[in-house]
Amino acid sequence: FIEKEATLNGNSSWEEVIFDLADIDESQSYQKIVLFFDFGVVGEGGSDWTFYIDNINQTIPSSGATGLPGQWVMAPEGGALGVGPNAGNSEWWNCDAACVTSRACFYDDVYVFGEDGSFQN
Repeated sequence: FIEKEATLNGNSSWEEVIFDLADIDESQSYQKIVLFFDFGVVGEGGSDWTFYIDNINQTIPSSGATGLPGQWVMAPEGGALGVGPNAGNSEWWNCDAACVTSRACFYDDVYVFGEDGSFQN
């Protein structure tokens, strides 16, 4: 595992949080992202303890390693695909559950990233 810590403003608005993983051991396989908010503090479950997460991105390191090798598909669930004026906003168009069913041919596409940086669809 690798562990990183960030302090947020907690100002009831969207924040961009960046975790620098330059020191990650690329010989290992990582399969989960686990987030703890106020680790060790018991929350009361009210509005001050509601967190929304959107747009988790991985930037390819300059070493050429992608961290993406394998086969990827779009999650076949409502809200996984949308368009809006800003990152994380889908107010212009959002593929709901009915859309997922009617556009099933999109959700079975496989995106293949090779170890050598190649891409196939």
